[in-house]
Amino acid sequence: LARALNLEIVAEGVEMVEHAASLRRLGCRAARGFLFAKPLPAVEIDELVTQEFPFAAQVQASSEVNAQL
Repeated sequence: LARALNLEIVAEGVEMVEHAASLRRLGCRAARGFLFAKPLPAVEIDELVTQEFPFAAQVQASSEVNAQL
């Protein structure tokens, strides 16, 4: 429905790499939750968003494994 209405989708509460991989396969391009970061003070946000997230490779690998199943 959101795609048909040209709305952005943000998945909430993503806590596991498997969840992120499933969302990616479904075409969800934005997500947030404890998998990505715990709540932080505002002064630490700049550092977080400028670094490369270490779990990105895990999400890709999980997507590839699930695609083979």
